[in-house]
Order: sequence, then C-alpha cells, then structure tokens
Amino acid sequence: MLLNLTVKGPEATRLGYLLGKHPDKYQTKELSFGLAHVFFPEAKTTSCTATLLLDIDTTQEMRHSRRDHFGRNANTKAGLDQYVNDRGYVTSSLFTTAISKVYSSALNGTCKFAPQLIEQPWDIEVELAAVCVRGDAALLHRLFAPLGYACDYEQVLLDENFPDWGTSPYYHLRLRTQKTVQQVLQHLYILLPVLDNQKHYYFKEDELSKLLSKASDWLDSHPESSLITRRYFGYKSSYLKAAQKALQAPSEEMEKAATNAEEEEPLTLHQVRHERVTEILLEKRAKTILDLGCSSGKLLQRLQQEDSFTRLTGADVAAEALQVAARRLHLDHRQKQTPDPRTELIQAALTYEDDRFKDYDAALLVEVIEHLEPERLPALEEVVFGAAQPGLVIVTTPNVEYNALFPNLPAGAFRHADHRFEWDRKTFCNWAEQTAQQYGYHFEFHNLGEEHPVHGAPSQMAVFSRLAV
Repeated sequence: MLLNLTVKGPEATRLGYLLGKHPDKYQTKELSFGLAHVFFPEAKTTSCTATLLLDIDTTQEMRHSRRDHFGRNANTKAGLDQYVNDRGYVTSSLFTTAISKVYSSALNGTCKFAPQLIEQPWDIEVELAAVCVRGDAALLHRLFAPLGYACDYEQVLLDENFPDWGTSPYYHLRLRTQKTVQQVLQHLYILLPVLDNQKHYYFKEDELSKLLSKASDWLDSHPESSLITRRYFGYKSSYLKAAQKALQAPSEEMEKAATNAEEEEPLTLHQVRHERVTEILLEKRAKTILDLGCSSGKLLQRLQQEDSFTRLTGADVAAEALQVAARRLHLDHRQKQTPDPRTELIQAALTYEDDRFKDYDAALLVEVIEHLEPERLPALEEVVFGAAQPGLVIVTTPNVEYNALFPNLPAGAFRHADHRFEWDRKTFCNWAEQTAQQYGYHFEFHNLGEEHPVHGAPSQMAVFSRLAV
C-alpha cells in the first residue's frame, strides 16, 4: 500500500512540519499489523512529496486475536479468507489506521512548531497505488468530486503478464485539489474504507465519534451521505440512526449521540441479501424498481427507507402474499398510516409478458427463480430480459453446495419445500453467462453471506447490466 501526498507552492517543504516528519529522514513506525515507512522522494521549495508505504505482516494480521461484539475470536469464522486475501496490497481500512497513527497530528489539526500551517490551503495531489472499489468505478468520482477533487483513475489488470485474464476491482487513483492537509487526510480517512466496504475490525462504540470528528462539517451536505454512512458502519442500523441524528443536531449534542450507538448482532443472511441489493441499486443510481416475486414485501419495505427511489412496484402471483405485503407496506386502506405514494402492488404471473413490467430502471428476482420448474425458466427470461428489458436485473438464489453445512438438512434435500431446484456456483454462473449473451447484458457474480473455503457462500447473486445498443 502506497500513498503519495504532494503539496505545491512556496515553502512546500513545510509539509514536514504538518506531518511531523523531517524530509531528510527515512522513518519507520511499528504497527500491530506491520510496518509503516515514511520518506520524501521529493523535497523542493516549490514541490514536496511525502510517501507513506505500509508493509503488512499478513501472518501477524491473521494471528492477531480480534474480538467481536460478544468477546469471541472473530478469526475463527474467517475461513480461508484469513490466509488468502488482498489486504497486504490494497488501500483498505488498515491504511486508514496507519494514517491515524503516523500522521496523527496533521489528521487532528495540530502542529507544534508551525501552528499557522494548519489552516493554510495548498495545491495538493494525492496518489494511491491500488484502491479497491466494491461496486461501480464511478463511485470514485461520486465520493470525491463533491468535495472539490479532480479525480482520475485507471483500472488495474489482474496480471500484466496475462492481459486476457481481464481487469481487477483495483484502481490507480489520482486526486487533485486545493485544501488544507488536514482536510485531505480526513477525507481519505473516512472514504477509503467506504470504497473498499470491508473493515478489518468489528464495530465498537467509538465508531460514531470517529465519523463525527472527521466528517461532521461536510458529510451531511454530501450527495452520497447515505451511502457513505451505510458502508462506514457496515449497515448497522443503530449507528446509522445515531449518525443521522447527530449530523442534524447542534454540535454540543454530538458527543451524547456518539455514546448512544448500541452494539448489534451480526446481520442475518436475509438482511445481508436485502442490504446488498439496496446498495447495488443505489450504486447504479436506479430510481424506479420492480420487485418480481415480492412475496410479503420485506424487500420493498427496506427499499422504502431510501428517498432516492421514486417508484417501487411489487409483483406476485399469490393474492394472499400481496395482502400481507399491503399491510406491511401500509397500503391497506383500513390502516391509519399514510401510504407511501411511491409504492404499489400488482398481481401478475412472472412467466407471461406484461406491459406493466416495462419502463423500470431495475428488476429484482430475489430468491425467486428456484421456486419455478426448470422448464419454465426460459419463459421468465423472455419476460424479464426480452420483453421488459430493464437497465439492471438482480437475481439471487441459494448455493446448493452450502447445504452440506446445515446439520439438520438431509443429503439431497432442498432448503425449502417449495424449491424446485438449487444450483451450485458453476451452474448459476453458466446460466447467468448464457442469459446475458442471449439478451444483450453484462453480468457480475457476487457471493452473499459468510464464505466457507470449500462450499462457498450460502447465497449467490448475479447483477445484469444491459449493454448499450
């Protein structure tokens, strides 16, 4: 992991005062997960570059006993990922920890020998060798541009020696702005884990105070504020609510709000699935959503929490399920709650063309296809991908390989009595690839839930994006 921070202008070498590091010295700081090296490859009066190089001891990081909310060793559930991962090479939450330890004075706005430099804006360039982006690469621009950065990025190949292997989720990122050094470091401190969407530690009580201390003056006005807070807190609702309340409260109330965020149980697979679907819809900037096979409306209820969605429609063939959904979504006229004007329910069969399915940004088939007879899948494909043709289709389904880990599930049995099939990962990917090619879509595969080194994750997702004609 490498961060180059360059300031340009008169007396640029005074950057050393702000960072608390002498430009003529090579300095190393020992961290719990490795070594942080700081050096200045350029130190001129008009241009000065400070480099932070993080050398992670991956073995030590794996052996480090991290405790979750309930005092358990979190590593015991990490599976193969604790041995084989990208943490040693990409800019992640480990890097922000290094920033807070190595550049603590600049990050917190203190400078013992030249305090006047704290408020001094500079022409600043930031270079990050490898940033991991979970989602669309446009997220880089969406996060940094509203804060006044010019953002350039280049996707990195999986292997330069084998270009046919394709590209990776990693980007070489360059940012340019005119700000104080403290502002730049605080933005990186908050946004780098948001890009990666994977922190190396469990959330503790001080998470909210961290966010408020580094982002309270800009987060509330950021157009992606909701996405930033969701990712920063790992979708834990108590932290999200406390953050929203604190950002809207007077500054003297922020500390009180920060102490009221409670610890939560980890999300269930059902919640993980809904949160991931919601996240992708927000990342892709979908506005109108069609939930096919909406059942009792739980996913629609989650989507109602997002103000950016302008139209939410649930479709199901079962009248009883729609009645339950109507009550859940406050669409039942007998209820006192005011219905959400964006939301509607329709009764429809998913294997017959229906004009009501057209003109949506996104269509969802969340835990639906496995309830159909395999011979009826082509009809569903033609209805969704051929006739309705939304810009985005999200399909989730169980991974049958994971069934071996359920102790009370007999061999060969499905997870639900109404399931007509359950696919392994290879079969699902083959189906997704064939469907995408046939109807003019590109697809991405995602695992859902905690992954087992042999059996994979309990659920799997394909995200289809329609190709431009």
